Amino acid sequence: MNDRQAFIEVKDLCLTLNRRPVLKQLNVSLNKGETVLIAGRNGVGKSSFLRCLAGSYIADSGEIRFNTGISKRKIAAIIGKSSLFEEMTLKEGIDFHCRVFGIQRFDDSLLRQIGIERKRKIKQLSTGERVIFHLSLLLSQKPELLLVDEVVHTIDPFLRDIFIESLIGIVAELESTVLMVNHTFNDIQNIPERLLVMNDGRFVIDEPLEELRSKVRKISLKEEISTGLPVIFQRGNDLYKEYVVYPFKPEMARAFSRYEFCELELVEIVKSFIGGFYVNKRD
Repeated sequence: MNDRQAFIEVKDLCLTLNRRPVLKQLNVSLNKGETVLIAGRNGVGKSSFLRCLAGSYIADSGEIRFNTGISKRKIAAIIGKSSLFEEMTLKEGIDFHCRVFGIQRFDDSLLRQIGIERKRKIKQLSTGERVIFHLSLLLSQKPELLLVDEVVHTIDPFLRDIFIESLIGIVAELESTVLMVNHTFNDIQNIPERLLVMNDGRFVIDEPLEELRSKVRKISLKEEISTGLPVIFQRGNDLYKEYVVYPFKPEMARAFSRYEFCELELVEIVKSFIGGFYVNKRD
């Protein structure tokens, strides 16, 4: 989809958990140095996909190929609850992490920035402090692949800014590939370059965000919309209705000149796709 080097190729990935198919012949190619947002309804397999990439889940079938021969030491993940040793002090946790991953120098600038002392125990940290501590451990690995699962919304605005600035920094410095699963987008909507929308165990939307924004439009009306437009989601009441069109093409504005086609922010685009999946499932 661009001139970047293909970094990871996933082919026909299938995963079953508790006798329920979660991933169903999922296919995707990920590029070196890109930041990707994965969105979708709850329970469609987003976090499970990240766990397969991290190696904590073994797929039933299919293939995950790292084309550059990436070392497992260069894959870092914040997935679910940080599995840190509660009784350890931060210093003990840092020393352990450095031994396991062969890290010669640990950068404690994030910890100093928020005033976390190494003598404190991990169990004494707040949720946000744990996330920043975990992130500092992962960044010390200088990861080529960073997997982030639904942690941004759990931390306060100050720590959130630090977290996001660190993500931007690692992409710029190391050209790391970053995959993010998130349900809130206001704070991160300028970070991802690409959106993957998952439904029923597969990626059904795969678009560069710059292109996607030009292909989604909203129409607000008091009456029913004319046929001939690809509406993915609609809502409203007897007096007022909204329709989201995808894929929008410029000729549609000319053909339906009586309508005003309005642009949408990322959060509204994602909500429209997900809302459409819920409606289709219900119907």
